[in-house]
Amino acid sequence: MISNSVFTLLLERLASFYPLSAGLVNALRPFLKEHDGLKGEILLQKGKKGDQVWFICEGHAREIGVDLENGNEMTSWFWFKEDFIFAYPGFFSQQPAESAVELIEECRLIEMDYEDFILLRDTFPEVWPLVESIRHYYDHLRLTHLKDLQSLSAKVKYLKFYHEHKSLFNIARHKDIANFLGIKDDGFNRYNS
Repeated sequence: MISNSVFTLLLERLASFYPLSAGLVNALRPFLKEHDGLKGEILLQKGKKGDQVWFICEGHAREIGVDLENGNEMTSWFWFKEDFIFAYPGFFSQQPAESAVELIEECRLIEMDYEDFILLRDTFPEVWPLVESIRHYYDHLRLTHLKDLQSLSAKVKYLKFYHEHKSLFNIARHKDIANFLGIKDDGFNRYNS
């Protein structure tokens, strides 16, 4: 059973995407589990099917992809407090994930198993539009990030991300942030001037 505080946090976030019926709210809680994740824990390995979807109550995670130019590991996404973690294509399609998911600090997560999600989806008609709204939101964020990578200077990309996610710079390796922003990892100080 999950605590009232994390359940309330999840419900508020879900309701920001799509209205929830009282029936769904009551049915949802028994399907949820709290998970206290450790720094460095791999929630999902590349090539595996995502059997859970996660919601971050506290902490940060990163998506680990592969740089197509050199084959090296790279950070292709970050998730923050009140984000849903699901790798592409992953959870909803039940296809093998093209990237891994790693916790970059101790995290408090809520997780739901795929089988429970299917039961809720088949029982409550608002689940599918809710999921589509969430997926659209994250697809839009990723598309915006790709456009920024192509159109913004290194300094502008850095400053934009720094102002939106300042706390991440004290947690994540700067190499991972640089990967994500598509800039060189030779010190961020020059961008702050």
